[in-house]
Amino acid sequence: MLKVRRMRILYLVYYYFPRVSAATWSTFAITKRLAKKNDVTLLAPNISFNLTLNGNTVAKYEAQNHATVVRTPRLRIPLKLASFLSPFFLLLRGIELGRGADIVVCQFQPNHFTFLTGLMIGKILGLPVVARANDIYREMDVPGMGSLYSLNEARKRMYNALSEAFIGYADAFLVVCEENRDVLESRRGRLNNVGLSYNGVDLEEIRLPEKSQSRKRLGINLDAKIILFIGRSSGPEYRIEALIEAFTLIKKSEPEAILILVGDEPPPSLRGNPCLTSGSIRVKGAASRDEIKFYLSAADVCVGPLGRTRAIPLKVLEYMAAGRPVVTGVDSVSKEVAVDGFNCICVEPDREHVAEGVLKALRDDKYRNKIVENARKTATKFSWDSIVEELEDTLRQAYAKKWSA
Repeated sequence: MLKVRRMRILYLVYYYFPRVSAATWSTFAITKRLAKKNDVTLLAPNISFNLTLNGNTVAKYEAQNHATVVRTPRLRIPLKLASFLSPFFLLLRGIELGRGADIVVCQFQPNHFTFLTGLMIGKILGLPVVARANDIYREMDVPGMGSLYSLNEARKRMYNALSEAFIGYADAFLVVCEENRDVLESRRGRLNNVGLSYNGVDLEEIRLPEKSQSRKRLGINLDAKIILFIGRSSGPEYRIEALIEAFTLIKKSEPEAILILVGDEPPPSLRGNPCLTSGSIRVKGAASRDEIKFYLSAADVCVGPLGRTRAIPLKVLEYMAAGRPVVTGVDSVSKEVAVDGFNCICVEPDREHVAEGVLKALRDDKYRNKIVENARKTATKFSWDSIVEELEDTLRQAYAKKWSA
């Protein structure tokens, strides 16, 4: 088998710093590890994203990653035009950079064309192409949304259908869980190039400060019951409104309870909510990893997505690794990670069931301790180090197969 000792990897992404998102953090975790043994050039569109970290924080993280980051074009692309314009800039710069590469790796995003751009670069330059999908789009049955939402969902389905039509042309197409593979096969039939590359957690990173220290830093009383949600809350598929409605029920039993939403702008369901003005609900926008540690440390219960996402959210793995009880939706997290009553509490996404799950985690010490201990054990199976090692093996196999043919 033909081998290359140090691969030259051109890694195409849509989401990267300064954008704050799970896709950004997973790309950072992966490329940081790949760059220890390989030459990685990370190519990203230069987009005017919302929810961004400041320049000093971005520089701090990029200093930890030996990958070379290239953003194109030099001027920022307006966010509303990014999905249309970014492929052209990625293609032109990708061909230039790809001439010195051994393999193309691309981030699959259902609503954008980064994957198709990577395939085109690979075809033009004769390079193997491996795609990694954090998620694949599905109709998530979100109730009560208007016509503009419906039009946007139609656009997403069109983009996704076009991208998925070319999955078979990749040397390997990797999804994060078995459910995603099942969905792909239900739409495309069996594809021999579809494999798994789980999302992971940095077990060394999740070392939390003392709860009292974190509460003091955040200005929160030690007696308060803290319910924490990290990540995107403005997306309707995450059903954050169910958590906000549940919080009104929780407050009746736990008057000192505080709900903290970290990482996004206030969702529409919070408009006019008296709990927001009173401080019982606190919304924190884009946050660095160092800041998130304090919120995790301060939390009594952590809430994952509640809608039908069926993936492996980074936040759920981090909640588990941090030793915090997790409440999430029954169809929100892959069954490879979340098992109701064993390592988390899975509930229907309505106010009564969400409130019941949170209160059970707060009040039932024996039950909470059991799921927390099992959750910690689950998290150890999803270490980024082992996941990236397996990904690198896949890249080397794709390289060897291409160049030995």
